[in-house]
Amino acid sequence: MSRRNVGIVTVAHPAEVRPPSRLLARLRGLPVLVQDGGIVAVVLLVQFIALATTGPDRLPAGEVARPIDAGAYALIVLATVPLIVRRRLPHVSLACTLVALMAFAAVDYAGIFVGYAILVAVYSVSAHRGLRAGIVAAVVTVVALFLSYRIASWDPNAADNAFDLLALATAVALGDGTRNRVRVADEQAARLAAVASEQERIAQQTVLDERARIARELHDLVAHSMSIVAVQAGMGHHLIDRDPAKAKDALATIETTSRQALTEMRRMLGVLRQPTDGEPATAALGPQPGPSDIDALVGDAVGAGLDVELIVEPDDAMHDLPSGVALSAYRIVQEALTNARKHAGPARVTVALRRDADHLSITVDDDGRGMSTLAGERGGFGLVGMRERATVMGGELTAGPRPGGGFRVHATLPVREGT
Repeated sequence: MSRRNVGIVTVAHPAEVRPPSRLLARLRGLPVLVQDGGIVAVVLLVQFIALATTGPDRLPAGEVARPIDAGAYALIVLATVPLIVRRRLPHVSLACTLVALMAFAAVDYAGIFVGYAILVAVYSVSAHRGLRAGIVAAVVTVVALFLSYRIASWDPNAADNAFDLLALATAVALGDGTRNRVRVADEQAARLAAVASEQERIAQQTVLDERARIARELHDLVAHSMSIVAVQAGMGHHLIDRDPAKAKDALATIETTSRQALTEMRRMLGVLRQPTDGEPATAALGPQPGPSDIDALVGDAVGAGLDVELIVEPDDAMHDLPSGVALSAYRIVQEALTNARKHAGPARVTVALRRDADHLSITVDDDGRGMSTLAGERGGFGLVGMRERATVMGGELTAGPRPGGGFRVHATLPVREGT
């Protein structure tokens, strides 16, 4: 077993996040008819109580008010029930309340008991038709109140008039404020939807780009293997008569190399079904990194401030790996260490490479602040690339927060064809 351990361990604990109350969200999630039906029921109840407990205390001397009867309750219902359509037809709701107001004055019930319905109707006009419409509704209501006071025996004082104006102004302001909040919320939802759509597009493009990159690398590997086959075939051709033993060795090398190349091509054709638009037909050839370069990756991560420990079991685990597996292992470790540098903060990282007869296991753990936002299916684009690499090789990769804190990337790659 080989180990490498340098640096200082610092663990960052994530801040506690208190979940917000969901009561308001649940109420808003109810059907509109249920919400407005609840408002109608509350307004009816309040106005019934006011009607039952208020007496004609401001009648001029000698005036006799009409007694409260079923007609008064019917007028309250007439004024309040139309609020059920206050969102779609706010002007209709307001008109019904004002008709009831004038009726109360005309039959002289010695009081006007539809005020709460009027305020809700004016609020609804402002909230659903805009500030200007709300101001017009308030002005029309003031005129209706003035006429009602002239018709009825009710004798309002200055305090009553001031309260009416203040209440109407408050209803208009609240309605306009609600309209603005809804508008801002809709704009934010539209922006979030646009961002989500863009992230989805970028994620899909990242997959295509990563597949194109993998295809270029596998092209290099297969080209390298075919070069070895060509060289060994030429050597065997020249040695077959003079040195049959060496010619046999050349044929064995050709067999091994060609099998590995065929395996890489089969995996490539199984996953990379179509080319990326605009991808060049050829790519620059050059040496690709492999297992021997993982030590250099660890050294770079240490230089960037991470405390990294490299574990390889057994010591020769990276020896004689298929070229595609070796490259994928390097890329997965590279991306995992990059993510740890970006998102884990000061942390201790363990890179463990373990090999058995059939599989190579790659585990990269850190104890930093974690990357929970990158762990989902639509998470970070680096994880998308790592999953693609594991899939290409016939393996699998998982990534997510660790139970004790931090983050884990775990991949399993087959090291033999058919495993």
